[in-house]
Amino acid sequence: MERMSGSPNCQTFSSSTVISYSSLDAGAPKVYQQTSQTTTGPGGIRETRQSMRDSESGLERLAIGHHIGERAHIMERSRNRRTGDREERQDFINLDESEY
Repeated sequence: MERMSGSPNCQTFSSSTVISYSSLDAGAPKVYQQTSQTTTGPGGIRETRQSMRDSESGLERLAIGHHIGERAHIMERSRNRRTGDREERQDFINLDESEY
């Protein structure tokens, strides 16, 4: 079987999900979910998506990255459903904010 992921003109997609569920008490069940996706296109273009949800802590997080070669812009948002705290941050890798 020939792997096409090494070809510069090939588009690939990969995804993985992990879910943990437990219900030991009489209270609400505990759910932990983590998902990771990567889409790669021609010319070294890549998009990444990572999400996490933890019902026990109330934390939810989403990170989306756009990559071209060695340069990247990653935006991450998180919130805690219990406390209402929200956070947003952006990372620029080998890239100035003005270039994005």
